[in-house]
Amino acid sequence: MTSRRLLDVLVGVYVSIIVVTASALVRWEAVAPAFSAGRAVAVGLATAAVVALIARSVSDLGENVTSWSAMAVTGGLPLVYLPYLLLVVEPGATQALIAGIGVLAVIPGFAIRSVANRIVSRQRRETATEIAVVTEHGGKGTRRWLILREPIFQVCFLVLVVGSVALIGPFAVIERPILLASVMALFVLNDLLDSLTGSGSDITVTTNGLHVDQCFKQSFTQWDECDGYRLTDESVEIVRSRRFFSTQDFDREAISDQTALVDGISTYLPRLNEAGERMDETIESYC
Repeated sequence: MTSRRLLDVLVGVYVSIIVVTASALVRWEAVAPAFSAGRAVAVGLATAAVVALIARSVSDLGENVTSWSAMAVTGGLPLVYLPYLLLVVEPGATQALIAGIGVLAVIPGFAIRSVANRIVSRQRRETATEIAVVTEHGGKGTRRWLILREPIFQVCFLVLVVGSVALIGPFAVIERPILLASVMALFVLNDLLDSLTGSGSDITVTTNGLHVDQCFKQSFTQWDECDGYRLTDESVEIVRSRRFFSTQDFDREAISDQTALVDGISTYLPRLNEAGERMDETIESYC
């Protein structure tokens, strides 16, 4: 399955989860009041198929879903179920399970953002001319596929917590040692895998911007989105024109050829000091 087809499917799954769970909770006749899991699944699959077909007709879908407003909606809409799940319904009730499934829509929501970012980054990369390519080596990197630990950990943690709250309630979760032990085990496992793997990435300076390929995660920062770059004792920082995540940092000691990286970046961006002001010093004295 190509990235674009995967994005269409994820959008369909996301919308179907929201539609089916919301309709069930407001007792829409297609699903409730006589709630039927089989009917709910049938409605969900039909909705997902229709939405996926509609999404496929949108040529710039990747650009649309990676906007800040779209990401706020896809990430925040499922969280509307949380107050209902925690404060309104009884644990173990059908409504609690439905609301719990609604909360878990954040999983395809975040997957939409990840896949869309990869598509947009690849498209921008293909239209640019390569200037320099360096590698940022990650600590004790062994197997790149182990970088999947982060999304796997997050999904397992979310399913465990939300499922437990829906089934037995928030207070009962705290009182059950086995559940707390399971959560702690997830954290320990994640830390163990973190000690075995690194976050190695390929950094490509292009005529259009900076492309970073980190195994299952890609990003492309266009030059017109940046104010400049900054050098510290530990890192090379790209200063971006945004309020959140305004810097993109690279470990200087981990970069295979930091001179090539800085030379390439300095062709398109001015060097800044700590106050964000432009500097006139030469690069050589800092590399």
